[in-house]
Amino acid sequence: MSRASILLPVVAVVLFSVHPQALLAQEQERKGDYVELDDGSNYWVRVRVGGAFVFEANGPPHSGYEESEVNYKWLVVQDSALGVVFRGKAGFKSSGSTFDGDIDARALADIEAVEFGVITFNVWKEYTGTWFVTDIAKRNPMLHPRFSIDPRIYPCVRDSDSPVGYSCYDIHKHLTSITNVARVRYSDGTIVVADLQPALEAAHLFSGDVTVEDLEPDDPMAPPGPKDLVQT
Repeated sequence: MSRASILLPVVAVVLFSVHPQALLAQEQERKGDYVELDDGSNYWVRVRVGGAFVFEANGPPHSGYEESEVNYKWLVVQDSALGVVFRGKAGFKSSGSTFDGDIDARALADIEAVEFGVITFNVWKEYTGTWFVTDIAKRNPMLHPRFSIDPRIYPCVRDSDSPVGYSCYDIHKHLTSITNVARVRYSDGTIVVADLQPALEAAHLFSGDVTVEDLEPDDPMAPPGPKDLVQT
């Protein structure tokens, strides 16, 4: 049984009165098949799964050149029930041998840490991996609500035949990232883990080969891999 399925009842009990699902409709102006986030970013609504939405937007041009005319695809899984929502575009682009990220989110409750999951696909819609970025800092919806982080990931440490890790060629072919809130630690010590079904539905827009197990963190006893990344 996955970690998400075990903790879902806790989510319903702890958060229902604090973060009603209607919060998305109240805080974001829906315009047909598009939604405008806090920073003015326009996202295309791809799918809804329960109370969560999957949004897609164009990221910067691939390889950083305007004449490329091919933009990165940046998707987010927006679920207000977790107490953290994206306030602007979030995604990753390739830069030489690194992934450069941009994550802009805000807290709807008193938060001590948030972990973002990042699912990646190449230009051929092939699933290439999942990693996690953790921001450890107190956030308050009234005084200090924003999570604004720019992680740089150096995953090009294994050869292309390795079951984990990315080759530099893999990074060059990167095009699509799906960012979701994977788990949250609240100021009272409560830890809530996201339902992975919305993230899985988002991944299946590109590849049906992705499984729930692909989206979960590695065994904590396993050697460090691309999933074990921390932003503090």
